[in-house]
Amino acid sequence: MSAAISGAPAPKRLGITLGAIVAVRTAINAAYRAPIPFLGAIAASYGASVDNIGWLSAGFSLALFVAPGAALLEARMGRGNAALLAIGLFVVSCLALPFAPTLATAGALFVALSVAKALFEPHAMSFVSEQVPFERRGMAIGLIELSWALAFIIGSPVFGYFIEFGRWSSAFVLVGVVTTLTTIILFRFTPFLTSKPLHGQEGGGLSRSGLKAVFGNTMALRMLFYSMLISMPAQITTMIYGQWFTQSFALTPARLGIVSTVIGVADLLAELAAVAFVDRIGKHRSLVVSTAAYAASLLFFWLVAGEFVMAMVGLFLIFFTFEFALVTSLAVQSEVAPTARATMAGFVTSAHGIARISGALIALPLFLGGRLAWPMGLGALVIAVATAVAWKLRVNHRSERALQTP
Repeated sequence: MSAAISGAPAPKRLGITLGAIVAVRTAINAAYRAPIPFLGAIAASYGASVDNIGWLSAGFSLALFVAPGAALLEARMGRGNAALLAIGLFVVSCLALPFAPTLATAGALFVALSVAKALFEPHAMSFVSEQVPFERRGMAIGLIELSWALAFIIGSPVFGYFIEFGRWSSAFVLVGVVTTLTTIILFRFTPFLTSKPLHGQEGGGLSRSGLKAVFGNTMALRMLFYSMLISMPAQITTMIYGQWFTQSFALTPARLGIVSTVIGVADLLAELAAVAFVDRIGKHRSLVVSTAAYAASLLFFWLVAGEFVMAMVGLFLIFFTFEFALVTSLAVQSEVAPTARATMAGFVTSAHGIARISGALIALPLFLGGRLAWPMGLGALVIAVATAVAWKLRVNHRSERALQTP
């Protein structure tokens, strides 16, 4: 089998493009992900109660509902212009945060930068799906998903530092500047602006045919359900672990930021593991095993979290198994509806958004009602259902065989 499909970018140029996408997504994800453990401190800076953090976190995720609109923008404006519009909105939102006079205004800007992230992500995902053969796509998606881990590894200590010294909005300004610089690299030195889909597939705009390709497809619907299931426990854990570590081990914001890097390390190692193994051992097997391990890790954290080192181990395992399952699911998702990739990617993003909103709103009530027992117990039950769904999730075999034809 040839190393590349006819019409695909040269491996070196594709590598540069993937690296540039990682750089842009790292900056964007840092603003989206790193502040969440510190939302209580951000609310307090406005004199607001910690009870507001559930709604703030939900605001971040609420914006993900606009993700299917990325396909419509791509069809109307072209991928490059649509991506540029999204990134412009993101940078403006970040730079405006120091001037937010109230928590409500800051929350509105959080929503705006999340909208921008939601509109950019499907373009990046559909580009990779169109340019990389399916048998190598687990590796490619694992590489661009490194940005999710790097955002937390780099972003959490940075946000923790600025928050401890009362200048949390400065972290967003820094992210906005870095996003601008990395976007220049993406648009100037890569084919992202001018690339065309392979195999005669246009990625599927937000049209009747695109919607039918998603909602008339049993596997696509299972993927949407699976996406909702796996994201909710991860969001609950993200919302409560800061409260748990602060109350149980008396951590300051800066120290919590350093502790939070364990999540980024877990994500990073999971993504590297996905790059190395998902395509080799099979996407379906990888999905089922990692999802089952995710359920077990939630129970493990509940049982050992009273001791600091073991709590760190448990937190690591939750996010390692979640991220490995997520990357694998994205590889499967990329070929579930191959004639409507941008549309499918947008609705998967929205499915994760639904789950994150649900998790954000119920996390603190569950934590206050039963400490770790209720949130971790519910999470394990939800992921047990996700494992059953994963068992029935298989890629379109006809498309896979076509891609694997010598």
